Amino acid sequence: MKNEKAFNEQVLREKGVSLVLFFAEWCGPSSLLMPTISSISDIFKNKVKVFRVDVEKFPSLKVRQDIKSVPIVVIYKDGEEMEKLPGPFPESTYIEKLNKHLSDS
Repeated sequence: MKNEKAFNEQVLREKGVSLVLFFAEWCGPSSLLMPTISSISDIFKNKVKVFRVDVEKFPSLKVRQDIKSVPIVVIYKDGEEMEKLPGPFPESTYIEKLNKHLSDS
């Protein structure tokens, strides 16, 4: 994510399902989650928008989105927060959650 305006336009104002990983460079679990998020992006190509937000670069976004710890994955649908998944989970958990939100369309 290049800036907060992009977050607002691409996540909060867009229709559809988005997955956002809030992370920090210094956080080991965040680094461990990166390959999983890349895989999710490939699996759900053209179905789910996937973004990464470094909370150190965007502290006000961290506050506005009520991010208390990293890593945390937040799923949005039509700009509305649907679910927060704190900490790394197996890839299958993210797949299951995204499929649920996609099928609720």
